[in-house]
Amino acid sequence: MKISKVETIWCAAGASPALTFVRLHTDGGVVGLGETYYTPLSVASYVHEVLAPYVIGRDVLRDGSIWEELYAQSARRGAGGTDMRALSAVDLAVWDLRGKLLDVPVYVLLGGNDKPSGVRMYNTCAGRTYAAAPAVGRGESAEHDDLWRWRHAPAELAAELRDEGFAGMKVWPFDEAAAEDQGRRISAGALRAGTAILEAIRGAVGGDLELMLEGHGQWQIEPAAQILRAVEPLSLQWAEDMILAHDPEALRTLAARTSVPIAASEYLMGRWQYRAVLSSQSISYLHLDPTWCGGITEAQRILALASSFGVVCSMHDCTGPMNLLAGLHLASANRIVGYQEVVRGFLSDLYPEMVDTTWLRRDGRMIVPDAPGLGGELSDRYLARPDLIRSVTE
Repeated sequence: MKISKVETIWCAAGASPALTFVRLHTDGGVVGLGETYYTPLSVASYVHEVLAPYVIGRDVLRDGSIWEELYAQSARRGAGGTDMRALSAVDLAVWDLRGKLLDVPVYVLLGGNDKPSGVRMYNTCAGRTYAAAPAVGRGESAEHDDLWRWRHAPAELAAELRDEGFAGMKVWPFDEAAAEDQGRRISAGALRAGTAILEAIRGAVGGDLELMLEGHGQWQIEPAAQILRAVEPLSLQWAEDMILAHDPEALRTLAARTSVPIAASEYLMGRWQYRAVLSSQSISYLHLDPTWCGGITEAQRILALASSFGVVCSMHDCTGPMNLLAGLHLASANRIVGYQEVVRGFLSDLYPEMVDTTWLRRDGRMIVPDAPGLGGELSDRYLARPDLIRSVTE
């Protein structure tokens, strides 16, 4: 069965305007679904201009060279950005197709389920509107969603998440301070205010809930080190992307100045960037996003690489439902993965508007679907929207 056409779908007016779905249609009527996040116009253009001519006519079950050929096109232009995100979306759709054609979940193709009881999940404390802007995290906070609550009622939110069974919660109380001077300095007042939110959380739940700090790559080394020294008494599980991870030496410098475990970074793409960071021995946790790093094919390689360094991994998601499903399949098939990130507001409100699937949660864990492929399909409700922007290459 061969790929007969490639389709991109996105919605500029929707609750997630930076999300692009990619569907690979076959001559037998089976459809594979993938996605990526950011710059949907550019992603769709790249998919149709560059990738579609390479994948149309290919047999996804017998042709093992698809990823390598698509990556070679990107590598000759610098290998990153839009190229890798578009490739990632196509690769997810290829794996979805393989599972459907063989009538097995993707985790079976990856080696089997190492976590039948599920993957430990932590809540990134955003809300439904978090993705309602061209850049994730720039959407407004709706009153009383998790983003509002960790700023205004952190202790109550922490207790609620603990009682719901989440393994941990992640917040970013220093981001506004970073914006004041492009991450070059932090005032004593901003340092106290951000630390007070973390103290309130720890005071409410003690050690019953893991506490993660997000930096969104906005700081320079010195103020990042100041922040981490201030929060050291709070026993954070990790501090993630306090600085950008593109410079492993800078990461190593920061790690040497704090006892807080350093995590990085879903911003990286391809096993080569991850190898450089792992080789620097600067991180305690590795984060990756299947729809950015190169797809499921490349994520498998990155996870194997991390395993060789003994670095526990966490699958990133605050972007899209197929990314979360891909993360669950990868986490289930790879013992080195310890966490799956979720945004509970997306699970309850946003993702059901776009994709039909079943989000199985039990005892603080997410359980991978047993449906063939990745386990999700674009809903009839979503596909009926009159404002979808759809393009097809045949």
